[in-house]
Amino acid sequence: MRSQRSSGTRSAGTGALIVLDNAADAEQVRPLLPGTRGCRALITSRRPLPDLGAAARYPVPVLAPGDSLELLRATAGAERVAMDIPAVQQIADLLGHLPLALSLIGHHMRDHPAWTLGDYYREPLLTLALEDGVRTALAASDTRLPKGARRLLRLSALHPLEELDAATATALLGKPATVTEYHLATLTTAHLIQRTASGGFQLHPLTHAYAEERICVDEPATHIRQALARLLEHSRGRGATVRLGTRTLHGFRLPMPRQHAEADVEPRLPQQRGAGRVLAA
Repeated sequence: MRSQRSSGTRSAGTGALIVLDNAADAEQVRPLLPGTRGCRALITSRRPLPDLGAAARYPVPVLAPGDSLELLRATAGAERVAMDIPAVQQIADLLGHLPLALSLIGHHMRDHPAWTLGDYYREPLLTLALEDGVRTALAASDTRLPKGARRLLRLSALHPLEELDAATATALLGKPATVTEYHLATLTTAHLIQRTASGGFQLHPLTHAYAEERICVDEPATHIRQALARLLEHSRGRGATVRLGTRTLHGFRLPMPRQHAEADVEPRLPQQRGAGRVLAA
């Protein structure tokens, strides 16, 4: 969002609606707010922006499944979507019904007719969505986080894409519960993690994919193995085990817990093989 202090002057008397998208903070948007009657500003932000005073605030949830289908139909083309409605619905589910991601993938589907709907499985789908703009939006929020919250976001990628409770987050982070709760609150305020109805926490699928990318870059392999050891110990203490699988991300084999359930075999900690950052379950 570019700052133009003259916007209020130019919009005077026009009844204009000024849209300020993805605002970082109140200081960034305050010079752009119209100062005359009849002009309004619509501000989108991942943060609450309490310093804007009496502004009306509305939470914007992800789209409903039916609306996600309509957005893909509008961007990809009705014929493209009509080929396999269940496959398109699965694409929307994998994208977490995020409008930006749905629009990006819809345009990709329109512009790449050689791609069948079956080609949009998890890995290329999330990579395309991140590559075409979602990563930039998430990074803008991520870079403003304190160090501890950023680290917790990355370590959360080691947990399956399901509800994460505060005790499990504490085990991953390896810090006192009060510290973890503070970082969870920070991530919630930044809309990088959501509170669930049961009081737990949930990463959006694309935020989870972003965290998977960043943990390969920002966390040493030894720290990842230590976090997994704490996660396994925590799970055993609750009478459960975690089955480990592996995924290759940017050349790294990253161990990923599959689910909190009784495993057929006892899981073992990944070992580092050779030089570099290679992990295997």
